[in-house]
Amino acid sequence: MTGNGRARYFFGPGDRAAIAERAGREFPDECAWWAESADRFLAGYVKLPTSFASDWTFIGKAPDWDWNRRHPEDVEFLWSLSRCYPLNDLARAWAVSGEDKYAAGWAAAIDGWIRSCPHRLEYESVSAANGKHPWRILEAGFRLFDAWPFGLAVLEGHPAITPELEARIRESAAEQAAFIRRWSPATWPRANHNHYLYEMSGLLFAGLFLLDDPELAAFATRELDRCIGTQFNADGGQIEACPSYHNGCVRRGLLDLRIAGLNGIAFSADWDGILRRAARFSAIVSRPDGSSVPVGDSDSISPPSAFWFAAPDTASPRADVVLWGAAAILDDAPAAGTVRAGGEWLWYLGPGQAVPAAGNPPALCSLLKETGFASFRDRWGADATGATVKWGANWMGHSHADLLSFEYYSRGRPVVVDPGRYEYNGTPRRRALKMAAAHSCALPEGHDQAVYVDSWKWAETADCAVESWEEGADRIRFAARLTAKGWRHRRTFTFTPADGRLVIEDELELSGSAAGFAVTRFPLAAPEVPGAIACIAGGAERTVEEIEISPRYGVLQESRAVVYRFPFRDGKARASFELRPD
Repeated sequence: MTGNGRARYFFGPGDRAAIAERAGREFPDECAWWAESADRFLAGYVKLPTSFASDWTFIGKAPDWDWNRRHPEDVEFLWSLSRCYPLNDLARAWAVSGEDKYAAGWAAAIDGWIRSCPHRLEYESVSAANGKHPWRILEAGFRLFDAWPFGLAVLEGHPAITPELEARIRESAAEQAAFIRRWSPATWPRANHNHYLYEMSGLLFAGLFLLDDPELAAFATRELDRCIGTQFNADGGQIEACPSYHNGCVRRGLLDLRIAGLNGIAFSADWDGILRRAARFSAIVSRPDGSSVPVGDSDSISPPSAFWFAAPDTASPRADVVLWGAAAILDDAPAAGTVRAGGEWLWYLGPGQAVPAAGNPPALCSLLKETGFASFRDRWGADATGATVKWGANWMGHSHADLLSFEYYSRGRPVVVDPGRYEYNGTPRRRALKMAAAHSCALPEGHDQAVYVDSWKWAETADCAVESWEEGADRIRFAARLTAKGWRHRRTFTFTPADGRLVIEDELELSGSAAGFAVTRFPLAAPEVPGAIACIAGGAERTVEEIEISPRYGVLQESRAVVYRFPFRDGKARASFELRPD
């Protein structure tokens, strides 16, 4: 269903069989996941991203799914369910298998959502439009750019998509688009949040493919120009400085750019240049295996064998997934050896799209001054050794108290890691994982980098500034200074690519006290990791603690942290540490 018939979707009916055939031939595991997810959904079970449903959760057997189902432990469940992710797998499973149960299930599911999730007058305010219900404007945007038009394009011509169902979909899409248009600009007047990008993308796709509304598409185009120009810094990083949200916005921008090109829509901003820089940023803050450094509210989704198919298309994609799309859509985009092929991209790029070859990598060492990262590695590839440092302070809602924290990987394997986000509920665990004391930071005992107000707010926040960046033939040296209430911290990183050695020098100053101890923590990727960590100056006392890390929202893994404690003398504490590959 393409409105007036002139709007061109990513693929047409003539491409469908070729895409499905190639997906089945080259990505059989992914196709098996589509079928498993679709079968489970028909039996009443969902596995959702960004929710505690890391295992299958029952929501009612077809056709009586409970689209208003709430998870007793997680606010994200209802929102994630409301994006209608399972509909994508139903559509793709039908395309690959030809089994009509999947097409019938898609039709029953979308009809069920429309009937059981009507608009309500109590949603009509800025706060209510962003509330805990299926019509939150972000979820409406997801439905309109993702599962609804995608499924209609895949299933075009199938008898399950009756004229009556099409009419109900159009009516609901019009109501949702009007709802977004009323409340999204009022919520994000400066266009400076990832939600606004997704919501305006929903309006663009609704105007083109669901409503035959050129004025709506034109409005969305103008607002998307504002998004792309506002949300990405000069160094390519998305302003919230969380790699998962960055990668999600890059993926969304790439798809919007492609659909604009297919339909002769001219953006006024330099989308190609902005997204090329953004792809470079994705590569720089990725791990050697192509997963993302989970700074702030981010997921690593690593190892991929554990999480690849449990993280659907639009859920915080890994860097390597984004880099395939960037290399295919943009000229001269970085591939950097971390491109991961996948069947999902075939639906957006076409059956003849070649998997881009790795190449055109960024520099091995980068200081990202706008978004606040530094990165150094000895090579590009799956066996690289290096580190990524988070030093920039923006203190937005998705930020953690993680200034001067870092990740270190040895010959491709993570050693010291960011603990991840785990959840958005305002629980003690959420608070603990957001604080500097959970990260690879140095702190005076009893202090932190900010005061945690709630899950989305900070007070009395620290600041951080670069002191020096020296890039020589045999070493890279980076120093920055953090200033917090009552204390300061200077941290210096020295990386030698020849042997992969990283030396960290911590110097802390504590106001109003000449006593006490400083603590430097090294959270580990697993209880046993490659490489060695040692105190080489300062006589710090070493202990090991049991901790939890979260490679994906709703998933916890047991691990350990190496902790060093060293004294303040005359208000100052100093120690140096060395990390080496195994």
